[in-house]
Amino acid sequence: MWRAGDGESHMRIRDAGTVLILFSRLSFLSQSDIVAAETGDACMQDRSDTLVRDRLARQRTEMANERTLLAYVRTSLGFAVVGVPAVWWLEGPVIQALGVVSLAAGAACLAIGVHRFLAAKAGIKQQPD
Repeated sequence: MWRAGDGESHMRIRDAGTVLILFSRLSFLSQSDIVAAETGDACMQDRSDTLVRDRLARQRTEMANERTLLAYVRTSLGFAVVGVPAVWWLEGPVIQALGVVSLAAGAACLAIGVHRFLAAKAGIKQQPD
């Protein structure tokens, strides 16, 4: 038996139903926690599992954001690999113009990738823990 008191009055709690009624008024318990308590599952274990899953989901989201940035970098490097030889080594105004366009596309791709990475990173940080 568990005994809880607030000064002079004491209450004896004999069954799980009484505990459930007492704790159902607390704000940190959700309806799923109450159902889990009724079925005999450990509420705190479910809560810690949820916290771990949320933390892992955040880490997966951060890594996906980094992979997306690397894809933008890879694409911009591809544009640069095509644009540099066209501008420096090949002759002809059309080919050199295409090289300049390729270099500009690479720079734009890199700028867009960095901008999206920073915006997504700020959005991830704004999410509650």
